[in-house]
Amino acid sequence: MEIKNILGHDPFQKEDESSSPRDPAKNPSLKLLNTFSQTGIPSPRSPSEPPTLEELRRVSPPAAPTIPHPPSPDLSRFTRLDRIVDIRLREIEDQIVSSFQLLEEGMEEIMQYLTAPGLDTHQIEEGIRRVVDTYGRRFDSVIESINTSLPRPKPRKSLLNRVASPIFKGQQLLRPVLYRNLLRRFSMRGTGEEVDEFGYDSVYEDRMKFLFDFLYRKWWRIEAEGVSNIPDAGRALLVSNHSGAIPFDALMIKLAVRYTHPLRREVRPLVENFSYFFPYIGNFLARTGSVRACQENAQRLLEHDEAIVVFPEGNKGPTKLFRERYRLQRFGRGGFVRLAIKSRTPIVPIAVVGAEEIYPVFARADFIGKRIGLPIFFITPTFPWLGPFGAIPLPSKWFIKFGEAIRCDEYPPEASEDEILVNQLSEKIRGVIQEMVYEVLKKRKSVWKG
Repeated sequence: MEIKNILGHDPFQKEDESSSPRDPAKNPSLKLLNTFSQTGIPSPRSPSEPPTLEELRRVSPPAAPTIPHPPSPDLSRFTRLDRIVDIRLREIEDQIVSSFQLLEEGMEEIMQYLTAPGLDTHQIEEGIRRVVDTYGRRFDSVIESINTSLPRPKPRKSLLNRVASPIFKGQQLLRPVLYRNLLRRFSMRGTGEEVDEFGYDSVYEDRMKFLFDFLYRKWWRIEAEGVSNIPDAGRALLVSNHSGAIPFDALMIKLAVRYTHPLRREVRPLVENFSYFFPYIGNFLARTGSVRACQENAQRLLEHDEAIVVFPEGNKGPTKLFRERYRLQRFGRGGFVRLAIKSRTPIVPIAVVGAEEIYPVFARADFIGKRIGLPIFFITPTFPWLGPFGAIPLPSKWFIKFGEAIRCDEYPPEASEDEILVNQLSEKIRGVIQEMVYEVLKKRKSVWKG
């Protein structure tokens, strides 16, 4: 934007001797101060110019010699003030430029925090606050220099109005709440404004639909059987074997029920804690409907008549070696049986075949994982040898079979405290799932083609 001072030229533009704004012929403001322009007296004709016929006929006394007027004191005062303003404006410009360079350095420091692993919001806010304080002091020094250098109220007010707009914009850009909101929007991009109490975001899940469809229909080509055994409404407890290192089987069970159930029911998988320690995995699971596995979360979901998926093997299922594939581990202490008896919820056994081959774990090096912040470190034919590409799951053929529901409403609620009964039901369900896994394995002819 072009800024002109009281003498009609840009104070930030360096003066050119060939076209100086002090020249009356070049500057309209000074031209008004010219004696001939103010009085209307025509300027003297050049001696080489011939007289006109009217001048030869008219006899007039010789013109009086032109006496140059002394410079006006008002003009010298304005000139001196104009020079002072030019010098101060150049100083202000230099300070503003250096301040914006300081702002840029501060933003680069903040971006380093954004790209660093383990984003710490407190460190980012502290960096922003430090930049804001420094930048605010620079602007205060600019205002102070204006107040001290221009003691007269009128020119000081005019100059403050000229620099007030960029200063106000700079202060608006440096408000901490602005960058805090930007960070919040950046971290919540592609998400809905509302989530449930467990972090489920339907908007985010819809954005991931293309990935879910690709994994379910193209990559693993899942075939689901017996989904109609899940009740059409009301609470239900789905119990499944667990494998695959990363809980893809929980997500695929959820999609199998959604795509093939007669009423397209929604289920909520309960995933073990160690999955939430992997980078981005925990956030992804929570946004897509998974819930951290514990008795309290399961009970709250069942109280709302939800259908939930549990994996009684716990961490032992997905972390077992490849040579132990499709051998169900011990079902813990039967917590899911106690929950089913207390809430009078039917249990639906599930057998998943194909997930054991997506990450064939031949060895574990957990001491390496602890050094890099991971609870478990797997060694597979592709990881860590291929780097990040080794984390891509292999395209095995999947089968998911849903067994007939096992009713638990025939037991009174106080039966959940009977250890013998709980262990018997837990082993019974484990045996049912193991038999279902063997039945599917007998029908499968190829790991990759089914």
